[in-house]
Amino acid sequence: MLTPINELGDEKAQDELLTKLQGYYDEAREILPNLPENLQIYFDDFCIVPEFGCGGYAYSPIIVTIAYDLDFADKDFQQKCLRDTMFHESYHIAQGYTGEMGGISPIEVAVYEGAATVFERDIAQSKPEYGSYDEEKVKGWLETIKTLPDAYDWYAWKVYDEADKESYKSYKVGVYIIDQAIKKSGKTIVELNGLSAKEILALLN
Repeated sequence: MLTPINELGDEKAQDELLTKLQGYYDEAREILPNLPENLQIYFDDFCIVPEFGCGGYAYSPIIVTIAYDLDFADKDFQQKCLRDTMFHESYHIAQGYTGEMGGISPIEVAVYEGAATVFERDIAQSKPEYGSYDEEKVKGWLETIKTLPDAYDWYAWKVYDEADKESYKSYKVGVYIIDQAIKKSGKTIVELNGLSAKEILALLN
């Protein structure tokens, strides 16, 4: 059961939102049964994607932050994106990639984000910009990300890099890695959920 930690600011909208989120989470749990039955929802707009009208962050193994724009015009599109978001964050929680994980390398971050993106792309049927890539570009970014220090410019890699005007490089590299791991190992994206980023990377060798 989903339980709110704080208030969205509109009681009716919050009740409707929680009902929808519960349905999306139940869908994800049917596919990833190791997800906890009970999950807490924390409303905070820090993680919102403006063009989606929503966003999410796997804060801990039992808490997901949900951003939701009450005034977003295209409600049908917003709900589609909300379902995609819930699938993405649910994959993170099931795999153990949350804000409580601690420091990991940039390439591991890319793998975890790529895996959750492939899950929402293939299972939730989403079509996010951060889930598609130019293979030649990502091959170059992959070689660079392998050499980045742990204290890297995460915003430039995960959101937008002003230097080359590219968005979501870490996600796109991760999606490429996951696509290659699935191709080489024969494992499904659901099966990869039981592996760590390091174990997934080992599948490429």
